[in-house]
Formats: sequence, C-alpha cells, structure tokens
Amino acid sequence: MRSLVTVLLWISFLNVGCHKKAAVPDPPTNPAPEITVDYTIAPLQTDAAITMALDSHFVSVKHYATLKNVLFVFLPGTNRQPKDYQGIVHKAASMGYHAIGLMYPNRKAVNTLCAPTNDTTCHRRARLEIVDGIDRHPVIDVNAANAIISRLVKLLQWLDASEPAEHWAQYVKNGQPDWTKIMVSGHSQGAGNAALIGKYYPVRKVILFSIVDYLSDKKLADWEDLPANKEKYYALFNPKDELLYYYMAERSWQHLGMTGYGGIVNVDSAPSPYGNTHTLITRISPSLDKNDKFHNSTAVDSYLTKDNAGVYALDKAWEYLLKDETP
Repeated sequence: MRSLVTVLLWISFLNVGCHKKAAVPDPPTNPAPEITVDYTIAPLQTDAAITMALDSHFVSVKHYATLKNVLFVFLPGTNRQPKDYQGIVHKAASMGYHAIGLMYPNRKAVNTLCAPTNDTTCHRRARLEIVDGIDRHPVIDVNAANAIISRLVKLLQWLDASEPAEHWAQYVKNGQPDWTKIMVSGHSQGAGNAALIGKYYPVRKVILFSIVDYLSDKKLADWEDLPANKEKYYALFNPKDELLYYYMAERSWQHLGMTGYGGIVNVDSAPSPYGNTHTLITRISPSLDKNDKFHNSTAVDSYLTKDNAGVYALDKAWEYLLKDETP
C-alpha cells in the first residue's frame, strides 16, 4: 500500500513539474507622444467657386491621441481672420476636438448695419444669408459658395482627401455638416452667426464670446426669442465692452433662456465649474491697450493676458465652456 501511495505521489510530482508556464507577453511598445498639428488652408484650395474672404482657415488637431470625434468650429469677428484666434482653437484641439477657425465673409458688421433700422428681423436675415447664402437682405451679398455652410463642407472634404487618417469625413453627412457632432462658436460678429446656426440646426453646443444683437431703440433682434436649443447656449462677456452694452447682453441671455441654468458668474474670482452656469463674465485687463480692448479681451489672441508660465488667464473658463455636455 505504501508503495502505491509513493508511486501516485511521484506521478503527481512529475505532472506538476512538467506543466508549461504561461508565456509572458512582450512589454507594450511605447506609444508615440501626442502632438498638435496645425494647418493654414486657403479657401480657394477647397473650392474654386469661392470669390471673397480669401484669408486662410486655421485648423488644429492632435495626433497619437484619443479624440472625442466632435468638431469645434470658430468664426472670427468683423474684419478679423482665423489666425487671430489660435489660442481658443488650440485649446479645443488640446481637449481632443477636431478644431477649425473658419474664414467667411465678415466685412460688414451686422450690428452696425442693423442697429439704425429698428427692424427686429434685420439681424436674423443678414446673418442667415451669411450662413447659407440664400438671399434675404439687400445689403448682404453672399451666395451659397461663399457662405459659412458651404465653406465648412468644402474644407472638411478637402481635409479628408488630404489627411484621411484624421477622420474629417465624419462631420459631413449627405453633403451637409453633421451638426449633431459640431460645436459652433465665435467672437463678436462670428458669435452672432454661430448663435443663428444654433437656432436653425441641431448643433452640439453654442459658445458666444462678446456678442448681443440689438437695435438703436434698444429692442433685441427677433431671433433671440427663438426657443430652439436654448439649453446648449453658453456665453462669456466683458461688462466693460466698448462696443456693446452689458445690460443688453443680460437681457439677451434672459430672452435666450440661458439664465435658467444659473446666475452670472465672474470667472476672474470664481473657481471652475462656476456653478455649471451658462453665463460668464470677465473684467480682466487686456494685454493690448486699444479702443476696443475689452470687447476683444475674451478671445482675440493679441488682447489675452497670460501668466508667467504662458498660460492664458481665461484658460479654465475656456475649458469649462468647451466641455462636451452631450452624452
């Protein structure tokens, strides 16, 4: 009996000793470091039918990073170019968005054009013509090829053909922008145009810098009472704005329904996330001393202050505004 037990133990020992060890996988190859890639692209490169506003688009995207598959589109203010707003576009790219500063016809200031008319439909008609190129206003002369929507589609198609690995095609659906994947933003006139886009298309978010549409008799533009997408609107404004009255901005936010999501918060002293409000202000002193310095202090690169490390003073406010709220 003892011999049988000994044999069984010996067989058991051999089985254990002969068991193959699981293969140890090779350590993972170190991933490439994330880098931000910028492009400046002339509108004519994307569409020969474009005949005005020929300054370059500014595009930024991260490589070797996990992207959000959300597009951030920023529209510059009157007579400005996308290159004047590289800070906010880079911020969006740093957060994992595909980011575009889009050039469009912005020579005529819509607020200046409409204010003396006392016509509450003026802003809406003028801005929509700039957005889609359909004739609605006698002074605005923008056809479909030169309008914001066509320019955006042509740029996305050009980027997809040139840089297919960056997946720009996902933002075009049936020849139109796929607004469900697009955040629209802008400064001054550009913000007004972004605001109109948000009322007519199912955008992901609307971020407004230094804008309110009103007339000389202090009436608001009629589009500001349109109910669509009110939960998606966010704003940053400097109460010292030289071109626009702050109290009119407050009225505009009420009509837009933005004040239903929290009070007005000063980002200079309050920590992010600012009570999750949709209405932000800053009284920060601009870095450039010009007549319109406070109007431009929310987004224009040359007016933005930085700390000793080169970080924009508004970096946390931008980060909060750019947060993707859609599940």
